Parts: sequence; C-alpha cells; structure tokens
Amino acid sequence: MHVLVVDDDLALANLVSDVLSDEGLQVETVTSVEAARTAVATQRPVLVLLDQRLPDGGGLANVRMLKEVAPQPLVVLLFTAGQPTQADLEAAGADGYIAKPFDLSALVEEVLRWLGSVEG
Repeated sequence: MHVLVVDDDLALANLVSDVLSDEGLQVETVTSVEAARTAVATQRPVLVLLDQRLPDGGGLANVRMLKEVAPQPLVVLLFTAGQPTQADLEAAGADGYIAKPFDLSALVEEVLRWLGSVEG
C-alpha cells in the first residue's frame, strides 16, 4: 500500500517513512504543496499524511485542494496550539488528524487503523 507523507521537515518525514516502511508500506515523501498535488494526482496513494504548515502554503486550503484532486483518506499532522479545530478540518475534507509531537508507535498504529478502514 502506498502512503504519501507531505512534510517540509525532512528529518521527520524520513523518520516517518522509515517506520512505515518497516511495516511493509510503500512510502513516498514530498516537501511542498505543489509536489503533493502532483503525487496525489499521479501516484494515487491510499493515504496522505499532510503537515498543516508548509513553506509554499498551509491551512485548510491545502486539505480542500488535495481532496479535490483525489478522494483518498487525508490525515493532517498538526501542532495543536492555534491550529484549526477538528470541525474545521472535517469541514475542509480531512479524515482525521494526528497532533505533533507524536509518538512514532502511536503514529504507526493510527496509520494502520486508517489503512484497515480503506481495505475494509
């Protein structure tokens, strides 16, 4: 299963990629909104993990735009302080969120739960 990680923090993106790859997932990482748009449209990942703040754009508009390109589940990675509420994220089309900083094992568990809902 192909998962797309969109985060401009390369160290974090690579760490997430490594732990998800260890679970047998195919993981692609990109660092910008534009690269995410291309990857979502061409690669059709089964799940997108999207950082809330990216250098070339951020916020709920990114969620809406990516959901328009492809309807796969989209989970937002966000810092909780001063960020959109769960209702805001859902209204924009997000299927869930994971608060930063997160425990890697909790992230893996959440991703596998989402993938299970995609398969079933």
